[in-house]
Amino acid sequence: MKPSLKNTPATTAAPGPAAAGSAGNWEQRFRAIFNSMFQFIGLLEPDGSVIEVNETALDFAGVTPADVIGQPFWRTAWWQTHMGSRQQLRRAIQRAAAGEFVRYETELKGLNGRLLAVDFSIKPVRDPAGVITMLIAEGRDISGRRDAEIALRESETLFRHTFDNAPIGIALVSPEGRWLAVNRALPRLVGYSERELLDMTFQDITHPDDIDSDLALLEQVLAGKRDGYTLDKRYIHKQGHVVDIQLDVSLKRDPQGRPQFFISQIQDISERKRYEDSLTHEAHHDALTGLPNRRYFEDVLDERLYSGGLGRRRQTLLYLDLDRFKLINDTCSHQAGDRVLRELSRLLSERLRSGDLLARLGGDEFAVIADCAGAEEALRLANSLIQVVGAYRLVWEDRQFQLGLSIGIAMADDMTRSSAELLKRADTACYIAKQRGCNRAQVYQQSDEEVQQAHNDMDWASRLEQALDEDRMQLHAQKIVALDGRRSPGLEVLIRLRESDGRLIYPGAFIPPAIRFGLAGKLDRWIVQKTLSFLQQRDRRGGDGGMGGYAYLTLNLSGSSIADPDFKPLLLDTLRETRADPARIGFEITEATAFGRQAAAKELLDALRERGHRILLDDFGSGFTSFECLKSLQVDGIKVDQSYTRDLVNDPVNQTIVQSICKIGQCLNLEVIAEGVEDQQTLDALTSLGVRNAQGHLFHVASPLKELLDETPTLF
Repeated sequence: MKPSLKNTPATTAAPGPAAAGSAGNWEQRFRAIFNSMFQFIGLLEPDGSVIEVNETALDFAGVTPADVIGQPFWRTAWWQTHMGSRQQLRRAIQRAAAGEFVRYETELKGLNGRLLAVDFSIKPVRDPAGVITMLIAEGRDISGRRDAEIALRESETLFRHTFDNAPIGIALVSPEGRWLAVNRALPRLVGYSERELLDMTFQDITHPDDIDSDLALLEQVLAGKRDGYTLDKRYIHKQGHVVDIQLDVSLKRDPQGRPQFFISQIQDISERKRYEDSLTHEAHHDALTGLPNRRYFEDVLDERLYSGGLGRRRQTLLYLDLDRFKLINDTCSHQAGDRVLRELSRLLSERLRSGDLLARLGGDEFAVIADCAGAEEALRLANSLIQVVGAYRLVWEDRQFQLGLSIGIAMADDMTRSSAELLKRADTACYIAKQRGCNRAQVYQQSDEEVQQAHNDMDWASRLEQALDEDRMQLHAQKIVALDGRRSPGLEVLIRLRESDGRLIYPGAFIPPAIRFGLAGKLDRWIVQKTLSFLQQRDRRGGDGGMGGYAYLTLNLSGSSIADPDFKPLLLDTLRETRADPARIGFEITEATAFGRQAAAKELLDALRERGHRILLDDFGSGFTSFECLKSLQVDGIKVDQSYTRDLVNDPVNQTIVQSICKIGQCLNLEVIAEGVEDQQTLDALTSLGVRNAQGHLFHVASPLKELLDETPTLF
């Protein structure tokens, strides 16, 4: 039988707080709650027949109370979506009637077939004896629309049950802010008992920083400027910790329009806030070191630059770049490199002052925002950080490594307009510190010649990137000749940059910046893929491996490529895919390239030699590790550095060195090639010393690879 407010005995009314007034007032208030709540609410008999539903639910489906009251809930208009939803509802009602709280997601059907996605629940309600007397069905809009307001229409006991059993906090608040009534969920949320809350105002448990905004919105509602509001705010729990809540507030007025009380719905969003804070932290911080990332760093720097009022002290940017870090990655592992970055991040943070901000920009590069009175104070701070890194030691598999730190310093001034501008200055100064020998700090000075050169290098790096993107790099080659004439010449593939105006740029201008800014590996990949694809196309047309009568062709590999674990499989795959002839494709590496990367170099070169490719050690004798490289790396030939062939005729020391290299080549059965042969006198001297292969302008000035392969090979 449908409960009725008129038939509900006064003795069965739920005890209300003293401030709440008479039973009539409770009925009025609870009816107001029922009509003002945002959720879909239905009151059901334990067998599932409808006792009452709120007005919002009726309006949504375009039905009247007469259409639904007394009907099985699953036969009403809201559930005419599909058979499965009705069956699911019947099972849910049966479970709830057995005493279980049931909750799941489903869809309700509204006017004109409109569907509403809802978080749907059914909760059993028991009388004082524990008997289930009815079921409360509740639906929350989870598609972003405002929850339907729920209105209670039954007796004081019925409304009290609904009020107290709501899963979120609900309260009636006087216009002055005093709690008039609270449900059971709210005390659980804030730690105070119902009686304690009724002796307090909402301001008593609101975070001090949130009171003003809350009061301002309440004033607007009282003044009729808005119907209600939704606000994320903070309560202070009785135990002292913060509780993040979402507050939905509406105002109940009497028939004359005078404010009676606020209806507040309070949801705990602490978990959501923690998740959002976690996402924000991840978006702003580096995953490896936990330091702020580049994006956050630039935002903070811009904010400080734009805030003005810097006064006597100026914002200072320190750009930090670890020295010899790549050696650890190449000779140990990336795990060792990650460990270094984590440990140094902690040590550097400990050395900084309060207010300084350290961030990881990427790779082994960091930056600090500091508040310094001038260059001297900035240099003292930078040198203290250099000392931290200098004192650090990495011990890895019984080996010990020491690093250095180069720092560029840029001081903001009244003309500084952006974080990008200041970062560029500091990066330029760091580049100069590297050029001066590393492990030092350098202050940016606009007038320095080195600054202009650094800007030039950076400009070249940008131009090189653009040239690669626009396919303006060109393959050239220079002949390598056999002096006895018994073999056709070989070719060393070289690279040129064609400017947009047609000018040809030689590698001496752009290779050093490419190495400095990490583009050497990208150049290697371009050269390898372009050369081998070009030879494959020629071979399909004319055979002979596409070599055009030349005996062989060599490609240079940089240290960046040798150290890159992804380069080896790419190179081997490209060689297989293009069906390159191993006997006619060789590779050159310099001893400087191999030094410090001997393990990686040996692994790559062994794989190439296993396929049958020749390996040449380029610029032999230019450093102190030439003979060490010969011992550790298995190569097929050595190329004498042109520093020994230059002025060979008049320099007996160079003659002795070249002769020794030739003897080493004979003993190890290595091909010896002299580089930089410019005149006949040098050629004659080399021949007399035992050199049998040479390369230089005397024989050939490098020219486009396509033109060379299209011509018949000649010695000169």
